[in-house]
Amino acid sequence: MAKKSTTRKTHSSFFITIVLLTSFFTACSGLDNKKHIDVSQINISFDIIRFEQIFFNIDTSNLKSSLEALKSQYPDFYDLYVNDIMEFKNKRDSSSQYIREIKRFLGNEAIQGLYVESQKLYGDFSEIESELTDGFKHLKYYFPERQIPKVITFLSEFAYGNITYENMIAIGLDFYLGKDYKYYPAIGFPQFIIRRLEKQYIARDAMQNIAQDMFPEDNRQKRLIDKMIYRGKIAYLVDFLLPDVEDSIKLNYSSKHLKWLETNETEMWTFFLKHELLFETENREVRKFISEAPNTPGMPSDAPGNVGTWVGWQIVKKFMEIHPEMKLQDLMNENDAQKILTESRYKPLR
Repeated sequence: MAKKSTTRKTHSSFFITIVLLTSFFTACSGLDNKKHIDVSQINISFDIIRFEQIFFNIDTSNLKSSLEALKSQYPDFYDLYVNDIMEFKNKRDSSSQYIREIKRFLGNEAIQGLYVESQKLYGDFSEIESELTDGFKHLKYYFPERQIPKVITFLSEFAYGNITYENMIAIGLDFYLGKDYKYYPAIGFPQFIIRRLEKQYIARDAMQNIAQDMFPEDNRQKRLIDKMIYRGKIAYLVDFLLPDVEDSIKLNYSSKHLKWLETNETEMWTFFLKHELLFETENREVRKFISEAPNTPGMPSDAPGNVGTWVGWQIVKKFMEIHPEMKLQDLMNENDAQKILTESRYKPLR
């Protein structure tokens, strides 16, 4: 592993944007043909538990016994929700104080309003169910031994949006009320986050979380190139799980930003090489290029945040072009970022 940098790099100069045709377009047709498969004959089934509907319609006149019945029906998620997500109950507290907390929560007018808003959008969950079904069918195709998780919806007062836990994917609907939901700015969400708090991101977020749960990141790998390749592999996998979803959704960039990335691929790669960033291990420096943000420090104002993930995705795609015999499982199990980079022969066209 490269030695940790002891000097702070500055990136005040970058490049003049030029319009060019990148290698992204030359690779698209082959990748599209490979990822579009017929999954219509794959039969799957999974439970959808509308926990927020059950919870918000619980009998509060006899709340203790109602909660006990709910816990008996959904023991794993109930404990997760009450103890960890909402923190109604201190795990060391054996008293019934948390029942009073829940009663206050359910009686809060603003919280009730949040529930009403969520049901306007998601009272009928069939559209999301269809998108999840498509993702799960692709998951079963590529990973036949993988158990399809049950899906649970909930409200957390803007605490959690999407959680994988044991064999479930839990979806916080209050994180998908639409970019025009009036309370998001008041809560303090920045605009670059608000932009994606839309229903079309639910399946995408679920598949990304499942991918990360199946193939967790090795946090011992500190270099920027390690982080880029790992995120590139996750993006590659999600692309295959949701082949018909547009790239701007799957990759979490606006269409404008995605176009900028495609146009400036060569300049970004030159930037990483010029500033010797690929083997950088200083966490604050690394996170500049792999974190969700309105822009990337040191790059032009038009550059989105998280450019490292997009470049990592390009490297992984080139690597898989070189190795058409490699299965998705093999790619995801390959944890040598240097090998993937070297064998990809990644060099964007000028």
